[in-house]
Amino acid sequence: MEADFDGQAREVLQKVNQHRQDVEKLVGVIGTLGVTSGYQTNANIARRTMWFWQGVSVAAFIGIFWFAYHAFLPSMMGEFKWGSFVTRVFLTITIGVFAAYAVSQADRFYKMESKNRRLALELAAIDPFLALLPQEDQFKFKLEIGRRTFAQEEPPTDPKADKSPATALDVIASKETQGIMQVLVDLVKALRK
Repeated sequence: MEADFDGQAREVLQKVNQHRQDVEKLVGVIGTLGVTSGYQTNANIARRTMWFWQGVSVAAFIGIFWFAYHAFLPSMMGEFKWGSFVTRVFLTITIGVFAAYAVSQADRFYKMESKNRRLALELAAIDPFLALLPQEDQFKFKLEIGRRTFAQEEPPTDPKADKSPATALDVIASKETQGIMQVLVDLVKALRK
């Protein structure tokens, strides 16, 4: 009879341990879904914001072309006045700075979306990868991933790289504008030859 109780106790203990392991796996899956859904939500918000800024930048560029066509074409055909020319150039540059700002914001949110999507995919792929490892290696791997992923400070970045253009000088000093100017200079040199 005592052996019978001992056998039943072992069987109950095995079932309890099996249920505990099943619960631990379920908690891990739920935790992973919670973390990845947070990254996906942030990525979706960043995508919508990026689309907004892309729309604003396209609208600003269309505005520049429309303004340039309607402001500069009549002055080229009529009498030239420096005052009106400078005013038109200033307004065009102002809209150009706004367009450059909108483009930089769209780029910033694109990078944010990409980072969050990558993290969500990596975290979602961890569980299938871990299933192949022994239990002890799974815990070590999860601990290392947790240390690398959570509560980390962002690496310092170049403040000039993340700065949005706020003035015409910022736009002129940008690498993109300098590249465009170099292409134009090369084109003029090629046409002269």
